Amino acid sequence: MQFNLDQDDTIVLVRGYEPGCIFLRDETLRHSAIVTSTQARPWDATVVADLSENHFAAVLELRPEIVLLGSGLKLEFPSQAVMATVLSQGIGFEIMDTAAACRTYNILAMEGRNVAAALLV
Repeated sequence: MQFNLDQDDTIVLVRGYEPGCIFLRDETLRHSAIVTSTQARPWDATVVADLSENHFAAVLELRPEIVLLGSGLKLEFPSQAVMATVLSQGIGFEIMDTAAACRTYNILAMEGRNVAAALLV
C-alpha cells in the first residue's frame, strides 16, 4: 500500500507499508522500528505477545504526547502491564494494525503533534 501526502521534507513520514517492509522517504525498513517526526530507529520487538515494559523504554525516553503501536498484520493488544507502563506516564496510547498505525502517524506528524509510532513489521 502506498500513501500519497503533501510532504514536508523536514518530517520523517511513512511513504508506504506492506507486510515485512516500511517505506520511508530515503529508506526501506525490514525490521520493527520506532518512528518520530525527526528519526526512525530500529526496535528490538517482533511480536505483540512478547512485548514487555522494557520494549517501551526507548519509546518513552522520546517523551511523546501519543504512542501508536502498530501490532503487525492484525490488531493485537499487548498485556495490561505494557499498556499501564505507557498510560501511567500520562501519554496517549493507541493500538492498531501496522498499516493503520502508519497512516495515523503520518496525519499526526503532519499536524505537528509529538507522536511516536512503535511499528512491528
